[in-house]
Amino acid sequence: MTTTTKPKGNKVWGCVLAPVVIFACLFLCVGAYYVGGYVMTRSVGSLYAQGDCATLLPIADQITRFFPQQIAPFTQSVPAQAKECRLYVQASDSYKKKQWSQAVTDFETYLKAYPKGVQREGARQSAADSLLQWSKEQQSKKDFAGAEKSLLKIKSSYANTTASQKVNQTLAELYIAWAKSLEASNNYSLAEAKYNLAISTDPNPSAAGSPTEQAKQAYVDLHLNWARQLLGSKRYDEAVDHLNLVIKFLGPVNSSKFSNELAQAYIQWANSLSSDSDFEGALDKLSLAGKAASTNAVRDQIRTANDSTLNLYSKSSGAQAKTLMDSAARSVCQNRSAAKPSVPILGLDSGTKRALLYGVSLSPSSSVWARTPATSYYVACITPQQQTVQTCPYNGGYYIKRIATNWLVEVRNLLTGDVYRSTSLAGGSPESCPYVHTFTRGIFTHEHTGAPPSLGSLESWLSKYIR
Repeated sequence: MTTTTKPKGNKVWGCVLAPVVIFACLFLCVGAYYVGGYVMTRSVGSLYAQGDCATLLPIADQITRFFPQQIAPFTQSVPAQAKECRLYVQASDSYKKKQWSQAVTDFETYLKAYPKGVQREGARQSAADSLLQWSKEQQSKKDFAGAEKSLLKIKSSYANTTASQKVNQTLAELYIAWAKSLEASNNYSLAEAKYNLAISTDPNPSAAGSPTEQAKQAYVDLHLNWARQLLGSKRYDEAVDHLNLVIKFLGPVNSSKFSNELAQAYIQWANSLSSDSDFEGALDKLSLAGKAASTNAVRDQIRTANDSTLNLYSKSSGAQAKTLMDSAARSVCQNRSAAKPSVPILGLDSGTKRALLYGVSLSPSSSVWARTPATSYYVACITPQQQTVQTCPYNGGYYIKRIATNWLVEVRNLLTGDVYRSTSLAGGSPESCPYVHTFTRGIFTHEHTGAPPSLGSLESWLSKYIR
């Protein structure tokens, strides 16, 4: 059996190699750590450049956790890139959840914080689309003003986006819905304005079923309903204006039905004026109704209303009736011919024939005088005449003239102008000439004029012939 011993030199090499191996392992580990961190950082940079935030964020979280900047300064760009991506992902999450209002806020926050960010274009597109979707949600809740604001913001802030190409069409459709809602609540003025906006905004006005076509179809009903509302409020002039707009819009061929409605509006207006004793105005509106009417039934209704108005006018004693009677009296007395009043209502009451007075300013009260056009059958035309009955001379070439005032009375038929009766009524005796009278120097003639005949004397004479 042979016995051998281990050479002593192996121990020496073992002591030398051990630290080298340990150092090499440490170097490899550290190198692998930094290489890995560097590769991951480059990967984040690449993903950031590609806009792939979904993949970027988990890697960035690992870098932040295991590669602090104090020992790995090459990772200093990662936190900023991750922060930007988190803001964009947050906005994208709101968009995916259809939380449109929040999505708009989040995307606009991103764009404000990163106006040149890598996700800028995507954020603009998504913000614009979020506004578009939000406007539809607002419209469904009848927040039309809010929806309009959202759409107009797309036009002003997000031009050249996909959503911006749909804005005008969506706006026009919004205005149609808004107008119908306003019309349903009888707010016709604003409804008309929204219909007009729909027409002016519509990008395809000639397309079938376009907002422009809808607005034009709604135009007739809008103004008809508006006119009816105004008629109910007795705002007749405005109501007639809207009905005329309908007729003008439809043209003569298609508007006959609405012409009758216009005629009915004039009849209502005339009735209202007649009840306020404005018979001239009422007759004028009935004349317009006659021009508008398109059927015999409505024309018959107008004739009935016209006859009723004339009857009321003939029995009235208001300002218009008085003006008509005064005009007739003046015409007959001045022209010596039949009166030609604007409306034929004089002397309609054949059982009560009374007279008008012309030529003197008095306030008759006797029953011989007419109070209404219907009882106005005669006119007493008074011509005052003065007659010198005495001239009294005084020394120095002075004189006093005593003058009597008489009335030449002609009672004429208003309807023919013929003289019915005539007479001359003497006035009171003028003051006598005194024995002594003081004259004004240079004025050689002084007149003593007698009182005119009394109204009572005229009425007493008339009562013999007018009962």
